[in-house]
Amino acid sequence: MKIPKKISYEVPQGDYRARLAAVIEVAEVAKGRPEEGLRFVFVLTSLKHPRLEYRAGKNYALSELDKLGNDLDNWLGEDFVELLDADNEISTEKLKDLIGREVDVEIVLCSGGGAYKSPFRYIVRLLPPGALVDDTIAAA
Repeated sequence: MKIPKKISYEVPQGDYRARLAAVIEVAEVAKGRPEEGLRFVFVLTSLKHPRLEYRAGKNYALSELDKLGNDLDNWLGEDFVELLDADNEISTEKLKDLIGREVDVEIVLCSGGGAYKSPFRYIVRLLPPGALVDDTIAAA
């Protein structure tokens, strides 16, 4: 019998290979910011642990879709254009087609001005696989 790993978002600061695991529509993109948006959840595949599955998430408010566009452009390059329709729009369903795709992420720790008991993790960059993490390290 396979025992499932526990999920942890307690990730050290650094660069990681990851795989997009979910695209979720949310009603609140941050504490105290009741604004609709999207949440990308990534499984960090280059950070190994026998009992934990490390994850990281990134939120995008619908009022800040330029940030989503920049991240997708940096990550996907020319493939990003293929996700857009004739009006330069992208649907959540098209974004869900990216689930399972690899990405390199850079995560930094932020104190949040003392509002949190431990620092929260912030993904500052999404880049193509190999841009931050060597493929031989990611496969180890």
